[in-house]
Amino acid sequence: MVYYLTMKSLPFQVKLNATTGGESREYSFKSTHGIDSAETVKPEEVLLLKGTDLESTSAVLNVDSRIGAVGCVLGDEVSAGRLMMTESGARQSLVSEFNRRKNSVENAEVMLTSDLKQDLLRKYDVATYVPRVSDPDHVIRQKIFEISEVLRDNSQLYIASDKSTMSKFEGFLEQFGNIQERVQGDYRLLEVDNPESPRNDGFLQTKMVSHSMKGVEAEFKVIEGFFSARQMNAVEMLGREVESNGDEKLLDLSSGFGGAGIFASLLEDVNPVFVDRNNYMKDIVAENCRKNNVENYNIYTEDGAENFDTAAFDLILYRVMSQDDKKLIQNDLENCRRILRSDGEILVCHKRDSKVPSYLKMLFDDVEVKRREVNYQVSACVK
Repeated sequence: MVYYLTMKSLPFQVKLNATTGGESREYSFKSTHGIDSAETVKPEEVLLLKGTDLESTSAVLNVDSRIGAVGCVLGDEVSAGRLMMTESGARQSLVSEFNRRKNSVENAEVMLTSDLKQDLLRKYDVATYVPRVSDPDHVIRQKIFEISEVLRDNSQLYIASDKSTMSKFEGFLEQFGNIQERVQGDYRLLEVDNPESPRNDGFLQTKMVSHSMKGVEAEFKVIEGFFSARQMNAVEMLGREVESNGDEKLLDLSSGFGGAGIFASLLEDVNPVFVDRNNYMKDIVAENCRKNNVENYNIYTEDGAENFDTAAFDLILYRVMSQDDKKLIQNDLENCRRILRSDGEILVCHKRDSKVPSYLKMLFDDVEVKRREVNYQVSACVK
């Protein structure tokens, strides 16, 4: 299945003039909500395009490809080599693949992954990386470590970011090789020559948390930086409103570590389907299901619920956190209505002062507030 064709809305268009193979070319990129600085090519990416040295035969790795701008331009530079764009976000990987095809970049491909060392089957001569502002520091360190693991001898890592971020990681990068300052200003570009892996692995920090609901105890592995007490509170609020006749199909949308779907399975014997845009969560949810003896489940890294069939679910649980993109929330809710069975229900946990209640009233025939706690509430919706 070619998922990139299902992108319903790509409202932003970005033009970029670049010289590849000695010739000037204009690239055109489509972008959408839910991507940092969706309307532009980021300044850090421009630095990479200006400062990255390549041979036409180079094998190149572009980590966190975003809209695919760096990957497409450098992909045209390696006429006799190959370029791999990697992403841990489902939406970003779809957009990168869309733009790769749109610009007819034949020497590049896109992979959705959260573990470069495990998923990449070859070694690379050059790697480029712009750290994502939403990633915790230890996730950025983990990515740098994994990049070093998939680079050949006599290779280069080019990393670009704003001054404060680069100052924070410069000492860490010194473990990997000789550092050269390629560009300095409000944004910096560093080149790490011949990166080697330091001896200590395991920068991705996880911890175990326990929670009890209706007399049932569950234990969860979570990734620090992607977990907060608010998320567990949302799991509690949703879980206490789930009622099922058993053997129903449930979608835990924006599932995170899987808490809401796992408690629904333990308490109401439903069969959960977990969906999250962040590929880091896929293995975490699988491990949490095993820990809590949840057997009948499926896990997907998807761009929301748009790839599911109409009338696929009896019950949908959806956590809307305060930082979520408003347009993405609207798209998710529209798709939830489409895939909900006629006698089904969606439970949405959201901030009380958000726009979510108005979206729900436009989409659903019946909206009822089921639970209120401090700043959040659970709204129940039926067609």
